Amino acid sequence: MKRCESDSGASMLFGIIVAGSYLVFPCILLIPRLRWLGKWRQFALLILCGMFVWMRFVEPYWIVTRNTTIKVGFSARLALVADLHLGQHKKAAFLKQVVNRVNESDVDFLLIAGDFCYRPDRLRLAEILDPLKQLKVPAFAVLGNHDVQRPGPPIRQELAAALEQVGVRLLNNESARLGSFTLLGLGDHWNCEDDVRLIDQFSTSEHLVVMTHNPDTTMRFTDSNADLTLCGHTHGGQVRIPFLYQSVIPTRGSFDRGLMQLGVTQLFVTSGLGEVGFPLRLFNPPVIDLLELK
Repeated sequence: MKRCESDSGASMLFGIIVAGSYLVFPCILLIPRLRWLGKWRQFALLILCGMFVWMRFVEPYWIVTRNTTIKVGFSARLALVADLHLGQHKKAAFLKQVVNRVNESDVDFLLIAGDFCYRPDRLRLAEILDPLKQLKVPAFAVLGNHDVQRPGPPIRQELAAALEQVGVRLLNNESARLGSFTLLGLGDHWNCEDDVRLIDQFSTSEHLVVMTHNPDTTMRFTDSNADLTLCGHTHGGQVRIPFLYQSVIPTRGSFDRGLMQLGVTQLFVTSGLGEVGFPLRLFNPPVIDLLELK
């Protein structure tokens, strides 16, 4: 009980701080009246306030699509998203925009690489995820660390039920045949559920795509039979300040975003759609990655 009360108190304090971010707007109106600051200081403060408004209220909701062609020896068109972090900061309305953008894209499948929620109301998970019912393509997903209490509330069962209700197939150390390739979904790395031994069940002649939340999972691959591994988790640093953002990426390996070669397998990391901590993004808007496999 003490832990629950502590979590509730911390959440309330955090909510107050986030709500306080709206004070930037009256500050912008007030600064020009503070003539004792001098014009240059006023100008500098207005620039800082304007940047904060962009980071807090504009860029986190500016969804972009990014096209990438990957040579893997077979053909498929995929939409990859991750780290929606629905709950405290973003709601069903944001997810509806994502679904609309995916429906407008020429893809065969939608893949969701974990971290659906961030401090959600467990009783409203089905309501938050309801826009996924409108998807025009099959959707497959894996769980992320926030979905399995690392950190976060115990939502696993409710989340699995909600995903089934909206037609998203959850792969937890399971595979599914999708046209020209097999998709293997691995469990979360931080919860020690990413059973990489399953990869050895597939031959090198099979077309295998692995999806897991944390790219650190790939550090456990040995002579991988996977043609491509898809991940999220890094947020691309979220606030992508040059030379600084990599220090906050929560991985052991030096992962970032985009396509990279790891030994015999290729890895693609999406920088995600949502935020943790403060709802800020900079030089790194929410992204839907459209992958053309060739």
